[in-house]
Amino acid sequence: MRTRRVFLGVAGLAGVWAAAIAATGGFSVRLAGAQVSSHSARNPAWLALIAAAAAIYLARPAVAATLAADVRAGVRTAQRASPAAWIVAAGALLRIWYWLLVPTLWLDEEMIAINIRGRSLGELTGPLWLAQSAPLGWLATERIVGLMLGFGELALRAMPVAFGLATLTLAWWIGRRWMSAAGAAAFVFLMSFGEWVFYYSLELKHYSADTFFGLLLPALVVWALEGIDARERSRRVVIWWAVAVVAAWWSMGGLLVAPACALVLVAACWRRDGARAAVVAACIGVVWIALVALHYFWALRFAVGNSFLQDTWTFAMAPASANIAGRAIWVTRQASTLAAKPGGTGFALLFWVTAFCGLLLTRPRLLGVVFLTAPLVAAILGMVRAVPLYERFALWMTPALYFGVASALDAGVRWIRARPARMPAASAAGAMLSLAAIVVCADVGHNAYV
Repeated sequence: MRTRRVFLGVAGLAGVWAAAIAATGGFSVRLAGAQVSSHSARNPAWLALIAAAAAIYLARPAVAATLAADVRAGVRTAQRASPAAWIVAAGALLRIWYWLLVPTLWLDEEMIAINIRGRSLGELTGPLWLAQSAPLGWLATERIVGLMLGFGELALRAMPVAFGLATLTLAWWIGRRWMSAAGAAAFVFLMSFGEWVFYYSLELKHYSADTFFGLLLPALVVWALEGIDARERSRRVVIWWAVAVVAAWWSMGGLLVAPACALVLVAACWRRDGARAAVVAACIGVVWIALVALHYFWALRFAVGNSFLQDTWTFAMAPASANIAGRAIWVTRQASTLAAKPGGTGFALLFWVTAFCGLLLTRPRLLGVVFLTAPLVAAILGMVRAVPLYERFALWMTPALYFGVASALDAGVRWIRARPARMPAASAAGAMLSLAAIVVCADVGHNAYV
């Protein structure tokens, strides 16, 4: 027990040391005529990890036997895995393979890498060099990874790939929890092999984090409300707000999708547990607002107020001179472009109709409602010129649309199975809906391949 405490103490001290160096860039002082300096956080960070691992090992003497049992259990699980699980495994392996190839950084990746490598944690606040912008939490994590593993291309892309793999795992969990085998397989197929979801999970940008939190926050709303009683639901609401705070600091998508999700969460709490539960859920949001305001003050305001960025992306925003009707028409005209990128399909009308039908027919209905908020919020933000409706900037709403397409297949199969032969119209509608979803999935896969 005493040895484990020693390791824990070493891990804590080394972790604080590494964090201090990462935040300040290091120090150099003279003590009693001797020069004492420390400028690398890598060694104390590794010492902290090794000491923590040793403490965990000492706390579980049978860790080797436990790991062996876990491996055997994993093999048995793989033998009876669903098609969705195999698709996720294929998508994950393909991402890891491309990541290990270490393709050369693009220019925009190099520009954000210069900021990550050349500025301390404290200096990552404020305007970034080369007119770059990214969430502060994401930048800080990249900086820490670089200090520990070096600033090579493989290490710098590790976190985007990790978010990409986490997104696939999350999609599998959603499919397993709320969808049939067919719907789950379609959903994880789209998330695994959708061209631009795949591409941006390998790029040194925060877009894979946008995809992850754009999928996680809506799903966690329904998870929170499925608690067995009011106390359990209240506990899960607190967890949701905590995740929303992390999302707002690590991704722009998480920041954009959270407010509408919060409205759905509070309204559902009111309906299920009364006004008091809704008020408590809403009041917790004050902490989220305060931390988002801090994030804005430290980092985001410099991107919002950057005239170069504004001029660069003005073509992807509604015309400033147009009225509300004109801006709404402009937003609808972007549907074809957004279906192609980041949606990954050339069948724009079929894609949007299938996705919205699927979201409206999702079971449980609340799940479809909360995912539906993502494209609706994107349309509103486009109309008020808050964010560009363009390619990677709209990636955060893509998981919701993919979920809608998969849910359309789910609903179609459900209609075909549930309707008796004396109701051929309903069965025919289910067949058409299923076929539409299959066509969209096939086109997404084809476009990714070619």
